[in-house]
Amino acid sequence: MRTLVLLVLLEIHGAAAVTHSLQYFYTASTGIERFPRFVAVGVVDGEQIDYYDSVSEKNVLKQTWMEGVRDESSITNIRRGTQQNFQGNIGIAMERFNQTT
Repeated sequence: MRTLVLLVLLEIHGAAAVTHSLQYFYTASTGIERFPRFVAVGVVDGEQIDYYDSVSEKNVLKQTWMEGVRDESSITNIRRGTQQNFQGNIGIAMERFNQTT
């Protein structure tokens, strides 16, 4: 039995490592009129990629290149869960700091 070993050397000139950043900002509040109780914003390299708030309860893409990259219905469900988490945490903080609103 023969064994064939193929060695491929790929040399790319001018290629460099690129650093990107991904950030998510979450804001939860209570008692502010005409302001969502929860807002989530995704940012890549300083550009907003998506937006979710407790009023619409739907994740909205802000960049066309994000279309088809991920399942937006599952992202919306994740945001809803995060919203519930944050609202629970606000309730706990309000109790601990003896706040009613």
